[in-house]
Amino acid sequence: MKARYSFMLLISLLTSCGESTKKSIEKSAKSEDIAVEFANCFSIKNSKDHYILTIQNPDNKDHFELVIGKDSTSKNCDLTIPTNRMVLLSASMIGRASLLNTYNEVIGVSDTAFLFNPTFRSRASNGKIMSFGEVGNFPIEKLIKSDPDIVMFSDFGNEFPRQKELKKMGIILIPDLDWREDHPLGKAEWILVHGLLTGRLQEAQRIFNQIKTEYLQLTAKTKPSETLCMSGFLYGDTWWSPSGESYTAKLFSDAGIKYVYSRTKGTGSIPRSIEEILYDCKSADIWFNPGFDSKKKLLQISSKIKHLESFKKNKVFCYSHNMNYFWEMSAMEPQKVLSDLISISKGDTVNLYFYKKLN
Repeated sequence: MKARYSFMLLISLLTSCGESTKKSIEKSAKSEDIAVEFANCFSIKNSKDHYILTIQNPDNKDHFELVIGKDSTSKNCDLTIPTNRMVLLSASMIGRASLLNTYNEVIGVSDTAFLFNPTFRSRASNGKIMSFGEVGNFPIEKLIKSDPDIVMFSDFGNEFPRQKELKKMGIILIPDLDWREDHPLGKAEWILVHGLLTGRLQEAQRIFNQIKTEYLQLTAKTKPSETLCMSGFLYGDTWWSPSGESYTAKLFSDAGIKYVYSRTKGTGSIPRSIEEILYDCKSADIWFNPGFDSKKKLLQISSKIKHLESFKKNKVFCYSHNMNYFWEMSAMEPQKVLSDLISISKGDTVNLYFYKKLN
């Protein structure tokens, strides 16, 4: 557990442990990789008394590196585990903490109003978890006063506010790139990072292996079908659908469902006009992820939606009825998302985890 020091002592310790020290740590002991099978944006090396966590942005050569001591006898490390004061600034991070039962370690989130997990909600209502808001408008003084060990934030390419100042105070900022993973199991595998930081790496590996086993068992039993789906929603004048190499498209493929835009390139979203959607998706059997929880609300966005076959046949499905649950747990439990998609494609809409038919 990282000791709690005064700011001056923290600054002294940090300035005495520079990059040259980190390099000497790496060279002084043989290290081996912790198995990471599906995620592309992080790696973990295991040495005698420390780990090295590397988080790599796929868009450039920049990477984040953290030397993590295994216990209080480890020297010249950025952090000693287990971490017991964490600020987690995305829903998927909360999902990892939920599966690993690290409730007491989380002291802050973006907004407690959006928490789904009952234990986290209870801790928030008792004042044990604080709201910090979005990274772009972050209350730095409030963060400093809360005295966290680490802050995990989704790295969208912008530097965290007053990053250098926070580093001098001993607050470690860890970028999270799970949103860049294009394989469902790649996102789920980020539980290993949370497990590493909280001293529960072996438990995280056990949980991930169970998730992986269930996911792969479902894909092994699923055969390609003729079911054709569309996905996405209208925002303003633009319809946004997942690209053919995206996380969502991979789920459709593994569920044996044909996807209208499966041959498009990229892992993000593709913009379309409503007219293009009416032409491309007119005969789609199922519509996933429209972003609303009723057909009436969809028609209020655009009356043209009524011409889609999926809308006419009442085969529109979304997670909007329980949005917080979906954003918190779906990335960590892709086997349940996959199960939902398979069930829906077969006409079983009763026993679903995340999705619900829109009325």
